[in-house]
Amino acid sequence: MTASTVNLTLLRRSAAQRFPGREPQVDQLLRYLGQPADTSPPFLFIYGHESTGKTSIVRFILSEIFDSTHAAYISCVECYTPRLVFEHILKQLGDSHPSFETGFLSNVKCDSMQEFISFMRRLDGAHQLPRYIVFDNAEKLRDMGPTFLPAFLRIAELTDIPTTIILISCVPWDKFRPRNGIQEPLLVRFPIYGKEDTMKILALKCPSDEPLDFYLSFISVVYDVFSRNCKDINELRHLVALLFPKFCEPLFDGRAKRSEVPKLFRLCQTYFAAAADKLYLREISSAEWLRHIRVRRPGDDSDDNSSDPEDSGTSILGNPIESDALHLRIKTKLDFDLPYYTKFLLIASFLASYNPARLDVRFFSKGKESTSYSKRGKQAIQKQMMSNTGGKHRQQLLGPKSFPIERMLAIFYSILVDPIENSIEIQSQIASLVTLRLLVRTSNASQLDGIKCKCNVSYELIRHISHSVQFEIENYLFDFI
Repeated sequence: MTASTVNLTLLRRSAAQRFPGREPQVDQLLRYLGQPADTSPPFLFIYGHESTGKTSIVRFILSEIFDSTHAAYISCVECYTPRLVFEHILKQLGDSHPSFETGFLSNVKCDSMQEFISFMRRLDGAHQLPRYIVFDNAEKLRDMGPTFLPAFLRIAELTDIPTTIILISCVPWDKFRPRNGIQEPLLVRFPIYGKEDTMKILALKCPSDEPLDFYLSFISVVYDVFSRNCKDINELRHLVALLFPKFCEPLFDGRAKRSEVPKLFRLCQTYFAAAADKLYLREISSAEWLRHIRVRRPGDDSDDNSSDPEDSGTSILGNPIESDALHLRIKTKLDFDLPYYTKFLLIASFLASYNPARLDVRFFSKGKESTSYSKRGKQAIQKQMMSNTGGKHRQQLLGPKSFPIERMLAIFYSILVDPIENSIEIQSQIASLVTLRLLVRTSNASQLDGIKCKCNVSYELIRHISHSVQFEIENYLFDFI
């Protein structure tokens, strides 16, 4: 096989247009790789945060310089065992993919490094041009044994074939370096995109029927709102695709003009808030989101004959934007999900916040007294509560009360039907509830003993959570007895 010369200037220009903001990294990679017939470095380590273009740029450059049989791409998430790694590399370098003629069966079986070296030596044309093996999510290679990665980095020496190993990882080299020691690589760092580069990348998906300046104004608004907590380019691209239809809706309704970007943002602000609440964690799918934010363009009356107020885009609020956002927020609150035992912890905290402490024995004792108590006793307690509050008020109207953590745990172990497993970390789940602001700590942060908290969820949400675990919370609340 003869090596053809590649115009690196045109390749550099093409990569700059396709990957804005990555010109220094492209130049560095082209200096290291050079022409197909040039001597290649044995080891490259490419690192940076997720969604910074590492894998895409490497694949683009190698595909422009070499054909498909001179580069193998391995995802260490998919190929999680040495055998899968060996076989995927040999299939790509040997161009032996399953086909109809072979019954879609692989003709490559490789279980060890010795067999892999033997297969590599038998590849046709192996001594003509260098081979490139690219490992994406390369930090997973450290889980395949202490000798796997050092042996792979010496593959050119073991096979007498010029081979370059390219590791792509989100972990810096100082934290990636194995303890047993390997050769030092050439490093290529991909930093996080700035605002200007992010806007250039997102602008590549500008709709053909929208002005670029208007689309850039919208992207700038999205970046300013979400970039403080999320700079992932894929997540921002997802948010742009979901929010742009609602951003344009006032244009078709005649409520705003394209030049009035602040007004458009104000009309669409409820959707930005809903997206910030839910779309970071992807607790609702894109299809579910789009069912709630439909765009009405001129002449689109497909839902006008619907009798359902939700489907027709109208509501008792009179404002379709506010009603859709309100419906979405209520729905996503009721769809809130937690691990099984964490749900019971939250239920126990709600019961501790809204029940008098003196009734815990009556409600949660395993004896006969927990099943029923006298009507006179309840009336006496209600009379005392009325005198303390100045009238007949339910605790639901007064708000949650603080309680000791020990009391919540006692209720938690009482309402569980089955004994809890030893592997469950209850304290870490309580800390997670505090982090999520579902539990609010009321005692001093420096106080380690006698910690007090209060529940920070509504009755509608706790009722939905209790029903999801087949627990009738109404039977344990003093207000409902």
